[in-house]
Amino acid sequence: MTTTGLQCPSCGHVHPLAEVAGQGQFRCQGCNRLLSVPESVAPPPPARDGEATRAHPAAAPSRAPQGGRPGPVPPPGAAVLPSPAIRVPAALRVSVWVLALIVGFLASAALLRVVGLLDVDTVLDTFAGEGVRRYAVLLVLLPLWAVLAAGAAHLVLEWLAGRRERKAKAKSRRREAGPENPQPRKGEGARRAV
Repeated sequence: MTTTGLQCPSCGHVHPLAEVAGQGQFRCQGCNRLLSVPESVAPPPPARDGEATRAHPAAAPSRAPQGGRPGPVPPPGAAVLPSPAIRVPAALRVSVWVLALIVGFLASAALLRVVGLLDVDTVLDTFAGEGVRRYAVLLVLLPLWAVLAAGAAHLVLEWLAGRRERKAKAKSRRREAGPENPQPRKGEGARRAV
């Protein structure tokens, strides 16, 4: 069985080997990501004049990736390149965490206030009181704050990564549709001429 194309791990666009086999790296036509041609599918070097071309048996690709854990098996007819996770930019991740810490603290304090564990006297006793008992409210507040902040940041970052992935796939589908058959974007209906 021969490989007919290379599939982009981000958008799924399949690039025919005839177009990319001679290149070391190429840009995906679906998502514009820089991809590398694996050595296992690169064409053999051209034969010199007067030499017969010898067929070299291709080594069977390993089914177990590094670490010994079984990985996904590529679909027949396509070589799949390694897929990095869709990443949210660092500045946006930091912003989400700062916002999650602030919201988590306010939510924790509001919850403890509703339950009756936090009031003005308790806060003053934490700073000006005596004994170990004055830190009791912190033993409840800090873990609750950590759980709420981390949970909120995780949910928002996962949502953002999924949104970026959906946008990349939609962009890829629009590129595949081409200019002769454009697909309307979400929210765009038939427009009336005025």
